[in-house]
Amino acid sequence: MKNTTNKQDDFKLTTWPVGIFITLIFCFPIIVKAVRYSAYYGATIPPEPWKLALNVVVENFSFYSTALSISFTVFMFVSNERNRHRDERKEREKERERNAKEKEKELEQYKDCYRPSFVINDAKGIIL
Repeated sequence: MKNTTNKQDDFKLTTWPVGIFITLIFCFPIIVKAVRYSAYYGATIPPEPWKLALNVVVENFSFYSTALSISFTVFMFVSNERNRHRDERKEREKERERNAKEKEKELEQYKDCYRPSFVINDAKGIIL
């Protein structure tokens, strides 16, 4: 079975869903303006389509800045939460290892209470 937990930590701004989302944000006002133009004037091509598209970008600059700043803020929040989750997971793993070592030491001390303690001496034999 494939481990996908590590792949989730590799979320970056250059992934294709983020690129598609930013492209949709950029194209949304232009598409709305094109639909409005076709509703008013029919299915004709405007005389200067690139100038019209640039005018839409300039008119909706506040929309673009707001949408991209919100997107960047959400991206940073998700990235920080994933980093925090990864750090907490590492801390829990270290704590488990420390607890396992402590339990092993306690178990050895408990076993030592029931082990016989004696020394073998060549001259006298076994000394307790």
